[in-house]
Amino acid sequence: MNSAFFSKVSEEKYRAILAELNQLDGRAGFIFNQYSECGTAGRLYFSSENGQKIDAIRMDIERRFESSEIDQDFYILLLATLLKAVDKVANTASVYCAYLKTVKTTATKNLQLLAVKRTELSHPDYPEMMRGLGTYSCSTIEYKRFQSK
Repeated sequence: MNSAFFSKVSEEKYRAILAELNQLDGRAGFIFNQYSECGTAGRLYFSSENGQKIDAIRMDIERRFESSEIDQDFYILLLATLLKAVDKVANTASVYCAYLKTVKTTATKNLQLLAVKRTELSHPDYPEMMRGLGTYSCSTIEYKRFQSK
C-alpha cells in the first residue's frame, strides 16, 4: 500500500481510469457472496450494491493488469485506491473482525474511487542515504537524549 503513494503513474491517466472504474455496473463475485447483505454467506460487511461494485472494480483492475494494459506500479496504485474507498463504505466499527447488525448510514453510500494523494521523494538517492545512516538501538538514543539535557 505504501508504494502506491510514490507511484509514477501520470495523474491524467490515473484519473481517466478511475472515472472508467467508477462507471462500472456491479457484478456479483467473491466479495458480494461472502461479505454483503444479500450474499450467500449472509454477512453484513457491505451493502449489496457496494459488494457488487467492489467485485466489478476488482475484476476490472485484474483484467487490465493481466492484459498488460497497466503495469505493476499502476496495478498497486489502483488496488490501494480501491482499499481506501472500500473502507469508507464498510459496515464496521472501524475494525474488520466484526460487522454491525444493521447497515449504518455511511455503508449505504455508493462506493466511489477517489484519487489518492501521492508524493515524490525529495532526494533521488534516498534509499542510498538511508543505508549510510546505520542502525542505533532505542536505549542508546534514549541515553544520549537524556545526557544532553
